[in-house]
Amino acid sequence: MSAKRDALLCLLPATVLVGTAVAIVFGLRPGGFETQIGWFYGLLPGALPAQIIAFKLAPDSRSSISLIVEYGLGLSLTFAWYFVLCFGALRGWRWWESDE
Repeated sequence: MSAKRDALLCLLPATVLVGTAVAIVFGLRPGGFETQIGWFYGLLPGALPAQIIAFKLAPDSRSSISLIVEYGLGLSLTFAWYFVLCFGALRGWRWWESDE
């Protein structure tokens, strides 16, 4: 199969993974106050680079542009991370399957 078809197949699982991560972090709120940050950065790995970029663009953390950049870029980078993981797993599976 082509890489384009594999990429299309990975859109749904990546979207579901991001939605599940957001639901767990902001809905269920696992752990206590101290462990919540670990869950946040573990399930939403794009949040840390997004916070750094948002701080560089708008040092005032209360500005609306900073929040838009932080949340928008954080979710976008997290989606890209989960997409790359799904795509790599699918391509690896196809390679393993064709090797036998």
